[in-house]
Amino acid sequence: MALARYVDLTIDAADTATLAMFWSRALGLRMEGDDENGFRLVGDDETDTVWIRPRRASRQERRRVHLDIYAANIDDLVAAGGTLVDQGSYPWDLALDPEQRELGVIVRPSDKRRMYQVVVDSPDPEANAAWWGRVLDTKVHQVPEDPDAAFIEPVPGAPFESIVFARETEPKTVFNSMRFAVSAQTPDVLLLLGASLCEEECPDPRRTYLRDPFGNEFTWVAP
Repeated sequence: MALARYVDLTIDAADTATLAMFWSRALGLRMEGDDENGFRLVGDDETDTVWIRPRRASRQERRRVHLDIYAANIDDLVAAGGTLVDQGSYPWDLALDPEQRELGVIVRPSDKRRMYQVVVDSPDPEANAAWWGRVLDTKVHQVPEDPDAAFIEPVPGAPFESIVFARETEPKTVFNSMRFAVSAQTPDVLLLLGASLCEEECPDPRRTYLRDPFGNEFTWVAP
């Protein structure tokens, strides 16, 4: 039985309008909202929701969470404000969004959703995947070609296929600028499993910032 369920994804932005326009084109979602409070990107399904929220953050920070996506071609992302960083070293293209956030791009037309997976840096990928596998009641898998990565799949209710945990040995120093939200009856369920409250309060009173046992922030949302 799942203790929580995926709700949506938030991306912090110094320039919400520019970032919202980029991600709306990258993900094929519609923009709603205004620049003061950020934007909501929506699709045909409620779980497609991505929030672009205003937040002052250095572009030099180490981004520990990023999206991998499907795209028909890389040129459209560059035209939308992205930057191509590497093409050919991996089975995917490596790009940056307008605020220098990494994203992996698999060039392949997708007739449905464009999100492929969320990638999270972690000091212990296997244990991190096991924790989220228990919370979301889903399967944990080892990446065959990479002993330093593990993933959970499927992610019930999510618009992407999996959450991948990749090993990162450098200490975490800043609040994650990309976070997914989950809904549970109470945050106490997650706290009892080893999550912790963040010092920073969420600007939305209906939500609470938590950290998983491995230091990565996520958001609790009341059902």
